[in-house]
Amino acid sequence: MTAFGLYQHQEISCPNSVTGDAGIFFLALINTLFTNQCQLGNKDDYPIDSGPTLVDNEVFDYIIVGSGAAGSVVASELAKATQSRILLLEAGGYPSPTSDIPAFHPSLQKTTEDWQFHTEKSNESCLSFKFGRCLWPSGKTLGGSTTINHMLYVRGSKHSFNSWAAEGNLGWSYHEVLPYFKKLEKLEAYELKASKQYGMNGLLPLTRNRLHHPVRNVILDSVKEIGYKVYSHEGGLGFFEALQTIYQGVRKNAAKVFLADSRALPNLKVATEALVEKILIEKDLKEANGVVVNIAGRNLNIYAEKEVIISAGAVNSPKLLMLSGIGPKSHLGSLGIETIHDLNVGQTLKDHLTYPIITLTLNDSSVKYSSQNPTEELFKYFANREGILSNTGLSNILGYLNTKNHTGEPNVKFNYHIVLRQDSYAISQYRKNLNLDDTIIESIAEANKHSHILVISVTLLDAKSRGKIYLRSRNPHEKPLIHSGYLSDEKDLETLLKAIRIVEKQTETKAFKKLSAQLVNVDIPNCRKYKFRTDDYWRCAIRNVATSGHSPIATCKMGLVIDPDAVVDALLKVHGVGKLRVVDSSIIPSSTKADSAAVSLMIGQKGTQMILNGFSVIKHDSR
Repeated sequence: MTAFGLYQHQEISCPNSVTGDAGIFFLALINTLFTNQCQLGNKDDYPIDSGPTLVDNEVFDYIIVGSGAAGSVVASELAKATQSRILLLEAGGYPSPTSDIPAFHPSLQKTTEDWQFHTEKSNESCLSFKFGRCLWPSGKTLGGSTTINHMLYVRGSKHSFNSWAAEGNLGWSYHEVLPYFKKLEKLEAYELKASKQYGMNGLLPLTRNRLHHPVRNVILDSVKEIGYKVYSHEGGLGFFEALQTIYQGVRKNAAKVFLADSRALPNLKVATEALVEKILIEKDLKEANGVVVNIAGRNLNIYAEKEVIISAGAVNSPKLLMLSGIGPKSHLGSLGIETIHDLNVGQTLKDHLTYPIITLTLNDSSVKYSSQNPTEELFKYFANREGILSNTGLSNILGYLNTKNHTGEPNVKFNYHIVLRQDSYAISQYRKNLNLDDTIIESIAEANKHSHILVISVTLLDAKSRGKIYLRSRNPHEKPLIHSGYLSDEKDLETLLKAIRIVEKQTETKAFKKLSAQLVNVDIPNCRKYKFRTDDYWRCAIRNVATSGHSPIATCKMGLVIDPDAVVDALLKVHGVGKLRVVDSSIIPSSTKADSAAVSLMIGQKGTQMILNGFSVIKHDSR
C-alpha cells in the first residue's frame, strides 16, 4: 500500500485553497510528482517476466544466467542475430524507481537490489568494520550492478588488455577489443565527438555531468599545482571527468539499455526472481545441458541444446560452478560435492582496495553553493530531470596516477565526494554503506556539523594481494565465503600510503588554501596510539578502514590450458567442460586499472560474437 492508500477509507478534512506564489508552487510540485511517479522504475522499460509461465523440462537453445552488464548484452545480441530460443534468468527482480535517480545511488546498497555480500574476518584488513567484515555490494536485480553502481564508464588501460594477449589470450589486445567497446557506445557528450575516441551509434548513452560543482575547479587546479595533467577524457596518467551512463537525468542500466526492445523479440524470454541452483552436466560427455532453477518456490529443470552461459558476476559465477561440481577437488569433496572437473575456480580473486575517508573541512564562506532547498530540487528533477538529483556531484572527477613516477601505468585512483554542512542524509549513507565502527563515523559527522566536508578516496588499482572464494555449504541459497586477502602483500599497504601522501600534497596547494581546507583527524580507536599523519598512523588506518573498491575479478580466470589457475579459455569456454561458457568480469585475468562495469559490457559484446562465430578461433580443449 502506498502512503496515499492509508487515507482511502478515511474522511479527510482539507485546508482552504492555497494561494499566492507559494501555493501555486506547492500545487505545481504535487501535480508534477503525481504525473511523473510512474515514469521512474517503469516495468515497461524492461522485459516481461516469463518466470511464471516456465515449465519443468522446457528446452531452449541458450540459457544465460545473470542479467548484469555482460548477461544483458549477450541475451540481446544473440536474440537479434539469430532465431535461437534464448532464456535469460535473473535472481533479482525489477529495479526500483530510486535506482533511476543518479544522486540516490548510495541508498541502493544493503537493499533487496543488493546481494549484500561481505568478506570473512581477517587479521590484516577490515579491522574496524563491524564484525570485522568489509561489505561487498553487488546488484541483485535486472541490470545487475549497473543498476546500483555510480554509473561511471571507464574502459581501462590499453597496456592491461595488451598484457592479456601477451599471456596467450588471443583476440584480447586493446586494438582487438576496442571495436566491441565502440559498438556499445553512443557518445552524447558533444565536446568529445571530434576526438573520435568513442562510439557514436551504439545503444549505451555516455554523457558528462550537466552541473559543474563549485569545488570542481579547485580539485583540478590543485592537481595541476602538484604537477599532474588534466585531460578531456580518459587516457594517460592524470585527472579527467569520466563519462557516465546517465541520459537526460536518468540512470541507464544495462537491462534498460539492451533489453528494452526484448518485448519485440519472440525468441527471448526473461525470468526474474529466478535463482539458478545448479548447472546440469552430462557426466559421460562432460557437457552442460541445462540448469536447475528455483522460481517462486518451484524447482525446474530447464535444458539448453546449444550452450549454458554463466554471467552471474565475480562472486556468483564461481559459486555456481562449484555447486555444479566444477572447482577445487579438495574443497568440493569437503562438502560432499562430486567433482566433475577439477579447476581452480575462485582461487585467484583480485579486487580494488579503497581507503575511503580522507576528510577535509572547507570554509563555508569561501564556497558558493547553489540553492539546496529539497522541495525546489525535487521539483527540478521531477519536472525536468534537472538539478542536483540528476547527477552525481564530484564523483565523476577521477585521478589515475602512479605513486612511483609520472610515467608508466597508473597504480592508484582518486575519487572525491562533497558533503554539505549538516547533511545528515549523506552521513547516514556513510554509516550504512561502510559499516564502520560508530566512533569513526561520528568523528566525520562531528566535522560535518560545523563545515562542508570533502571526502577523498584513494584506490589501489593493481593489488598484489590475492583472495579466494569458497562455498559456505552445499545450500545454493547461502552466500559464499569471501576471503579477500586484502593487504596480505605488504607492497599494497605501502602503495596506498604513498597515494595518501599525494592527497596531503594536494590539500596544501594554493587552490585548497583558498577554501581554508583542513585535514580532519578522524578518530579511529585502534589507531589512537599513533600520531596523526605519521607513516605508522596511516598504515594502521589503512588496515582498519580500507575496504572494497567494488571491482572483483579473476575468480574464473581466462588463460591457456597450461595455466594451472585458468578456468576458461580465450573463447570463454570452461576448460574441460563442453557447451559451457563464463561471460562476465570473473574471467578478467588482471586488472584493467578501472572499474569493471565498462569492461564487463565489452566482454558481453565480444563474448556474443565468439558464440556466433562457433569454433572458428580456438578449439575447445579437453583438460
